[in-house]
Amino acid sequence: MTNGHILYVSYDGLTDPLGQSQILPYILGLEKKGYVFDIISFEKKHLFQINRELVNQMIANRNIYWHYYFYTKKPPVISTLYDIYRMKHLARKLQKEKSFHLFHARSYISALTGLNFKKKYGIPFIFDMRGFWADERVDGDLWNLKNPLYKWIYSFFKKKEQQFLQYADVVISLTHVAKKEIVSTIMPSIDATKIYIIPCATDFNKFNPDAEPSKNKKLLLELNLPEDAFILGYLGSIGTWYLLEEMMRFFVTLKRQCAHAYFLFLTPTPPNEIFPTAQQFNIEKWIRIKYVTSMETPAYLKLIDFGIFFIKPSYSKMSSSPTKMAEFLAMNIPVVCNAIGDLKQQVEKLPHCYCLNDFNESTFDDVCKKIMATNDEEQVTKNRLLAKEIYDLDKAVEQYAAIYKSLTCHE
Repeated sequence: MTNGHILYVSYDGLTDPLGQSQILPYILGLEKKGYVFDIISFEKKHLFQINRELVNQMIANRNIYWHYYFYTKKPPVISTLYDIYRMKHLARKLQKEKSFHLFHARSYISALTGLNFKKKYGIPFIFDMRGFWADERVDGDLWNLKNPLYKWIYSFFKKKEQQFLQYADVVISLTHVAKKEIVSTIMPSIDATKIYIIPCATDFNKFNPDAEPSKNKKLLLELNLPEDAFILGYLGSIGTWYLLEEMMRFFVTLKRQCAHAYFLFLTPTPPNEIFPTAQQFNIEKWIRIKYVTSMETPAYLKLIDFGIFFIKPSYSKMSSSPTKMAEFLAMNIPVVCNAIGDLKQQVEKLPHCYCLNDFNESTFDDVCKKIMATNDEEQVTKNRLLAKEIYDLDKAVEQYAAIYKSLTCHE
């Protein structure tokens, strides 16, 4: 007997890096607790070719059934409408065959179908919002509100956001500050008790510093890094939100204080999108760029002495919870970041981690001096224990399982 049959819909792909870190690990954990999943996802063709077999291996012999379409990008707007049509059509077809107990919608595009299911079939609906998506499109310069079409689309999704919040049985927010914004400004009439905070989590068993007790000499050689290198590290795509120039400026400041400093990017972003910025600062010979798979990531993270990420400050980013934060801390790597979402409140509890309010040279200089003075490994290792209380995947799975149980009425 199962605990419930879940339709999980994501406009992100299971073969995306995000799918590997923030979709499948949760679903695999929940399947172990007796839930059956049908997943609808939209895959990018190049990533699908690389990671399809890995996903199939992960879900083999599990009560997880994967249905996918290829994501369409062009022409703008029309391609998304086409994907939404396909999503709704497949979801309804599966519903007729399987009669789901719960619809779990990941972000806004999927929630359009979740809202439809709630109204048409009366199926409990989780709005796993992930962030203020429509505002992210504007803040990230993807939707220019001076364009009448994008202004209309933005207004459409802000109205839909109200309906998602109203009709969803449960709303998942990544941050406390986003919940506060929903309750105080976006929808004061909402029942705040149905909003749960579950930040982006990571698998502390997979990201285990003790599994790689020292820097791997083979990997250092592969990356042409000296054994005494002090390595500043960035993890993940650069994308719309990450401030590459500011991170390079920080490295320049660090380099002045530490002659053997190097900057390692573990990223799928092509080198030709990173090196031009490094060349502006004449630091390209100290930059290393490597694409690593999800399974390879912990070993390469072990090379890093200090993690860094700076995110473009904006209204929508109050709802963000960067996965890289959890992965750095799980590997006992202290972090320098900037104040978005709940990070400032979290970093205040973490020894030798720094959350910046600005990107001034004096701020960079002060933090770099503190970084180079850090030699208390015992204090740094406390980061992992403190982070586990916030970011542990097992804890997140338990939270989702409790929500599922409350909505499916299955013991």
